[in-house]
Amino acid sequence: MCPMPVLTDPVRHGWAEIGGRRLHHLDWGCSGRPIVCIHGVTSSAWVWHHVARELGRDGRVIAPDLRGHGESGWAPTDAYRTIDHAADVAAVMTGPVDLVGSSWGALVALAMAAQRPEMVRRLVLVDVEPPFEQGEADVLPGPPASPMSTSRRPGGRPTTQALLRI
Repeated sequence: MCPMPVLTDPVRHGWAEIGGRRLHHLDWGCSGRPIVCIHGVTSSAWVWHHVARELGRDGRVIAPDLRGHGESGWAPTDAYRTIDHAADVAAVMTGPVDLVGSSWGALVALAMAAQRPEMVRRLVLVDVEPPFEQGEADVLPGPPASPMSTSRRPGGRPTTQALLRI
């Protein structure tokens, strides 16, 4: 017996060429002002699928896959900074838009709004991390009985190599 299919709202796929790299986006095709939704580091544009149904009441929902995520192309290894992603988003937007970002996508949205304020009508930041000088693996200490306890820096923080062994 086959399971019942899951019915979802229609979505269109689109691509833009930015710096020799294809960037993918999802477009739920609603009408009205554009609402651009940016995903976090561990997801893709599809994370906005269920939210798009509700947001579509207020505008046209578009969710890009950031470089190296979902169906978008990869970039050189040193080109994955927040400002790199913000430049990609700015390059494909026709503003002004309502800009929504979740997690790392919120940092991308904030950087985009700072770089191109004329392109942002409204800005929504969801579950944004505070910025740190250190990388995310350098901030949180491990528990005292962890395998990292013997691989700590002078300040008590675990090394990146110790974190990767867990």
